Amino acid sequence: MRVIYSVAIGLMFLLGSATFLNQAIAGVCLNKTAIVFSNGMFNDQDLADLSKKRLEDELRASPYSTPFLAEFEFYLAYADNGGAAGPLSLAGMGQLHEAFVQKQAATESMFWRWLGGFPGAPAWFSAKMQNLAKAVNAAAYVNDIDLQKQLKGDPANIKQQPGYRALLNQGMRVVIVAHSQGNFYANAAFDALKAQKPAWANSIGIVAVASPTKRVADGRNRALTAPEDVMMNAAQSNFTLSPGTILANILAGGPSWNIFSLGLTAWANASYGHSFAAWYLAGATTRNQMIIHILNTRIALKAAPLNMVAKVIMSGNRVAPAPDGSVYISTGGGVVQLKPDGTQVPVAGVPYVDHVGPDGSLYYAVKSVVGPFSSDVGSIFKIDPSGVQSVVISAVQGFYSFDVASDGGIYYSAGIKVYRIAPTGGVTHVAGGARTFASLSAAGRRTPLTGIPAFDWVVYTATHVKAGFNGRFYYGRGTTRAFEGESILLADLAGIVWNLPSSWLNIRGVRSWGDGYDVCPDGSVIESRAVREIWKYSYGSPPIFVGPGPGPGTWALFRRQPQVILEWSRHDDTIYFTDPAAGTVNKLVPSAF
Repeated sequence: MRVIYSVAIGLMFLLGSATFLNQAIAGVCLNKTAIVFSNGMFNDQDLADLSKKRLEDELRASPYSTPFLAEFEFYLAYADNGGAAGPLSLAGMGQLHEAFVQKQAATESMFWRWLGGFPGAPAWFSAKMQNLAKAVNAAAYVNDIDLQKQLKGDPANIKQQPGYRALLNQGMRVVIVAHSQGNFYANAAFDALKAQKPAWANSIGIVAVASPTKRVADGRNRALTAPEDVMMNAAQSNFTLSPGTILANILAGGPSWNIFSLGLTAWANASYGHSFAAWYLAGATTRNQMIIHILNTRIALKAAPLNMVAKVIMSGNRVAPAPDGSVYISTGGGVVQLKPDGTQVPVAGVPYVDHVGPDGSLYYAVKSVVGPFSSDVGSIFKIDPSGVQSVVISAVQGFYSFDVASDGGIYYSAGIKVYRIAPTGGVTHVAGGARTFASLSAAGRRTPLTGIPAFDWVVYTATHVKAGFNGRFYYGRGTTRAFEGESILLADLAGIVWNLPSSWLNIRGVRSWGDGYDVCPDGSVIESRAVREIWKYSYGSPPIFVGPGPGPGTWALFRRQPQVILEWSRHDDTIYFTDPAAGTVNKLVPSAF
């Protein structure tokens, strides 16, 4: 039996992996799935947190999860025994236990034995259980305070419980792993979310563990109840809490292998087979089945539609996200480091910050504007994490912009060329070629050649350069002059330059009011449109509206000043941008609705 079961798991995993490769990207750039633990009764906040952590540990340790680990994030949908009073919340079961404690001078295990249908339960206990069963099946918890926190987020614990709406609005898939009475909450949450936005039904899945209800709201019926779970046996048979409860018996006609691997003492200590962590996760039989349910549920889900809103962080004219989640904001009068906890720390001795390197080093460029028809002269400076300042490169003629790559290399544009500074300091010419009007005409100003070596490219002026990932980089083919536009080009690993796909017309056309675009790890481009919108362009997919963006930069004589700056942050997979007209730095956050 165990051999057959292992083969079945392997087949499910292989089938799931093939489907996974074709899934759409979730989030602004990264592929993210939220695994949310919905706790059962008799779990205070600490116990619920421990169960969530144990679930995360087991998922990360399982070889079946390997293709998914980078995308998983773990959250909590907490329900408190002391939430809304009455039988329509977990408090109902808590009140049954309280009555047991008050009326019966017996051991704690007797409560579970009576609940499991062992002989000797008095009439008052059976009657209360019957009343609870009828009430629980009577309605959903649409007005329950715990459910509202699960939907909207818990302000007192927002990092662990941001709320289902926030997770979905930032484009994530959501897999709810519900245990015991937590399944009532999972079903109620699914129903409420589907009623609000029907498309969300494709992005939420439920894995029902030890569920007292016969219904799994997402319709996939991925449920798991061990036959030796006395509470669920009681729910199905003795007290008819929910007739037809789904019992995914792993060994038909008998207990699961957990009984033999963990033993009777562990079974008794695990609330007679009902505990999420001490039984369902501790036993390999139930644990592996649960993990397969989670992964197959993930595979069946689609990324939720993005629904982001712009949040003003503070006044400023430049923004640079850091790998640790900090954001450096240049205010015009100095630099402020905004830490993830909201703390603001002034940064001394730095006029502004353009970019933050992978090691936390700060970079900024100083340009001397010679004149409206003359090239700028620029220098790049670095401040390492210890505070030591150095000159990366100085007195670059025709300097326009620069970016820092994920490997610590620096790309900068100057005149008609793009250069790369290696982490070790060597400078290499990587793109840009002859600058003649004849060659511009021959190549076609709006439909230039593509798929040729980057050195041979006709570039009137190399502008807004962006470091991509794995050696790729992007740059503008245009001019700094007011009467010219630009299109964005991609240079690949082989040193070949390409137009972006023809469907990305907005990026490829005459447009760019500053440094208003950034690049995702998969090659997608996030771009700020002049109509106060931010869009994402991906290979093989139609453009996606990400959220509201800044207004256009303002024009100075022959130069666009100040620039719109748009930066993607890997740490929280979102966009930061400046709004020159408002003089603010903003962040895209998931809508609360």
